[in-house]
Amino acid sequence: MMPTTALGPGARLRAARETAGLSRRELASRLGWAESSVANLENGQRVPSLDRIHQVATAIGCDPRSIDPRLASHRKS
Repeated sequence: MMPTTALGPGARLRAARETAGLSRRELASRLGWAESSVANLENGQRVPSLDRIHQVATAIGCDPRSIDPRLASHRKS
């Protein structure tokens, strides 16, 4: 298995969602999004903005930096 840090944001998002025990449908419902929007992010068809990463992490209940390492140096004001 590849270390999580070597994965892209979509794969880390999927891993976080699965760790939280959520289906794509459940996560989409929490976010008020279409299930296909979650699938597109997870499959790398869409690159999530930092704001979207924060929204998803909040809905999942995880640290946004675990989904996208760009946030390690990004501070929300």
